[in-house]
Amino acid sequence: FVSNGAPVVESTTFSANSADIGGGAYVQATGALTVTQVRAHEPEVLKQTFKIMGYSDEEIQASVGHMLEAFKLGTPPHGGIALGLDRLVMLLANESSIKETIAFPMTSTGKTAIMDAPAEVSSEQLKELGIRVA
Repeated sequence: FVSNGAPVVESTTFSANSADIGGGAYVQATGALTVTQVRAHEPEVLKQTFKIMGYSDEEIQASVGHMLEAFKLGTPPHGGIALGLDRLVMLLANESSIKETIAFPMTSTGKTAIMDAPAEVSSEQLKELGIRVA
């Protein structure tokens, strides 16, 4: 499962009516004594995987640095699949966009409405909303 020492990714996808409703990905890499077959949880293996995909250290840190840090602190590994309940609800509700069934959908820039919350509010925003701070 390891090609020239580089991690190999295996993935599984479950579909219903051509919509992806779940799946899982597993990075397999040899460690000192074991072969890992659960979701990637070793920060260096994850980082190397992103580098192989062409991401710079800065891009990796900006997008998944928080996750790499969590794994360094002892976040437990997990295996299996993740079912996309939100996608299933989209199908059952006969919606064409998953954004209609997600509480905090991402914008085209990859942010959610609450991602930067709480944050300072500018006086312009307060004025727009008709709020006065005493």
